[in-house]
Amino acid sequence: MTNLVEGYEELAAVLAAAYQQAAQGKGAERHANGLAFHEQRMQGISQLLDSADGMAFQAVKKMTEGLGLAHAPRERELLGAINYLAGMVIFFRAQHGLLECQLPPAPMEVDQ
Repeated sequence: MTNLVEGYEELAAVLAAAYQQAAQGKGAERHANGLAFHEQRMQGISQLLDSADGMAFQAVKKMTEGLGLAHAPRERELLGAINYLAGMVIFFRAQHGLLECQLPPAPMEVDQ
């Protein structure tokens, strides 16, 4: 991050760590499947259900589970929660046409 405002360096460091986790760490390994962040399953499911509630659940789950862990795994869970919250922001921006990139169409329902 460039042009940091004095006094906000620690916030920038945490947000950069969350970005790193999503782009190159556990998030990329487990969830990306070669897709951009705004095209991943959490967005497709949210579009299909027309709701960000699943991402909200995941963020709360990661926060509550993380609080009971030792430092390193706790931080990983909390950074994951930040990424789910970012996913929610992306979902709501998409609903209002405020994304700089376009989301793919919602996955089609499967008849069973």
